[in-house]
Amino acid sequence: MEKITAGKMQFDYTVVNLTAVVQQAVESNKGYGDQLHVRFELISAPDEAVMVNVDEKRMAQVMSNLLSNAAKYSPTDDRVEISIAPSGKGIRISVHDHGKGIPEAFKSRIFSKFAQADSSDTRQKGGTGLGLNITKAIVEQHGGTIGFESGEGTGTTF
Repeated sequence: MEKITAGKMQFDYTVVNLTAVVQQAVESNKGYGDQLHVRFELISAPDEAVMVNVDEKRMAQVMSNLLSNAAKYSPTDDRVEISIAPSGKGIRISVHDHGKGIPEAFKSRIFSKFAQADSSDTRQKGGTGLGLNITKAIVEQHGGTIGFESGEGTGTTF
């Protein structure tokens, strides 16, 4: 994390098919989803290749963070839906879970370092609280933005 904020993390930009990067991330995270009895489904993607100039490993890390969070907060035997769509002059990747949603009191801190909605000693979901902070930094290093929509009881979309 410190390398990103200090501008010292190396990024290796190449032109890649973003849909293929997302599909590979879905496949790579399938085992984690299986452990939690959650399946990942790419429900929408452009028919043509979406060529973008990104660091493929860092984008895979972003997707892994988003997919693992979505799986952690999804009900058992549910699915996480991923979509890729044009958005203005860019591309929007959406990851949607059907979990409880993000508590209102936590929304303003969601991208903060070490932030977790349940930081109690008895919490059931693992993690360091760094994933979304790192994800945001990587996305912004690529010139993108990240946000979310969430309603308690309706799930969350990043």
